[in-house]
Order: sequence, then structure tokens, then C-alpha cells
Amino acid sequence: MARSRDSLPWLAAVGLILALAGCAKETTGPVYEQPPPVVAEPEPVPAGPVKIALLLPLSGQAASVGQDMLDAAQIALFDVGPTDMTLLPRDTGGTPAGATAAAEDAIAAGAELILGPLFSSSTAAVATVAKEHGIKVVSFSNDTAVASGDVWVLGFRPEEQVARVIGFAREQGLLRIGALAPDDAYGR
Repeated sequence: MARSRDSLPWLAAVGLILALAGCAKETTGPVYEQPPPVVAEPEPVPAGPVKIALLLPLSGQAASVGQDMLDAAQIALFDVGPTDMTLLPRDTGGTPAGATAAAEDAIAAGAELILGPLFSSSTAAVATVAKEHGIKVVSFSNDTAVASGDVWVLGFRPEEQVARVIGFAREQGLLRIGALAPDDAYGR
């Protein structure tokens, strides 16, 4: 007990020093004004829905494939529900000239992205028109030769398809495989 009485003056002195230190004038170095933070302005979002061209062969030899793809795209949009996207389906007729005309028409209607066309020859034709307008193309072709900086291909490459089929055959224990393929770039 005697000891705690001896420490009382010390505690009082420390408390007094701390209290006086809190009242002291604060000295600081020179004050520099901070420039306002630089805030990057986001790119303006276009008003209204994003318009996406869908270039498909809705007439010609591949019309049934084109119609099936259009139906699938429309069902997918319906399943997603309300979106800020509008599909602009255009018929390529399955030809490069038709694809070029379809792309030009879709771009004139405000397309900001092109999905399609289905064939590589049509994709090459559309790539030129799209590049002139700064529009990206996502083609359904499987020919990687038409891919470039602003053109992507989504189709399954023949090499990937063959590797998958051969892998499956091996898993099934098949040792000999025959193939019937067209005598063109795809079949070779």
C-alpha cells in the first residue's frame, strides 16, 4: 500500500505533462496544396440498346442452317430476359457479295458488333467492310486463316474435331479408323 501512495505523485505528473502536451501549439512543416485526384472519365454509354448484327445465310443452299442459328439466337435472347441488346438479323445468301451487302446494311442501321457470317469466304469479305467502320466481327467460320485483329472465329477447327474423334475411338479400343471427307481444304 505504501508503494501505491509513492507512485501517485508520479502518475499525477505524467497526466499533467500529457494534458499540457495536448494544449501545445502544433508545429508542422510547410503546407503544400495537393492537386485534385485525376479521375478517368468513363466512356459514354450509348443511349438505347446495343445493336448487334447477325449475318446468316437465310436463303440459298445453307438457308436451313442459317434459320436454325437465327432461331437459337432469338431463343437465347428470350431466355436471358430483358437486355440492352437488339439483334439485327441480315441474310447473306451464303455468298461473299451477299455478306458484304448485309454487313453494310447492318452498319447503316447502327450495328456495333457483327456476329457471323457462317462461311470463311463471306467472313473475309465482311472483314474489309467492318474494318472501315471500326467494328469487330465474331465469325461462325472454322477457318482460322480469316481471323485477324478485329475478326475472331468461333467454329470448331477440323484439327480439333479429328483429335476428338480419334481420342474417343482410342478410348473405345478401336485400332483402325477410316474417314470419308470432302476433297477440299476442310477434308484435307
